[in-house]
Amino acid sequence: MPLRAIEARVIREMRGADYMGNPIYFEDRNTYRMTFMRQGRVIRVEVDARSGRITDRTDR
Repeated sequence: MPLRAIEARVIREMRGADYMGNPIYFEDRNTYRMTFMRQGRVIRVEVDARSGRITDRTDR
């Protein structure tokens, strides 16, 4: 799945949080780490690069 499509999907799911940009790609896991801010707290979101699904979040 293209990165821009993944970003659009995850940004919609993370409504109320500000996307900080600059996702990090982990080739060995085929995932992206995206960083968001909400109420002064950093939220890191791991996303499967194939499906665009969130696999882990630091705010849960």
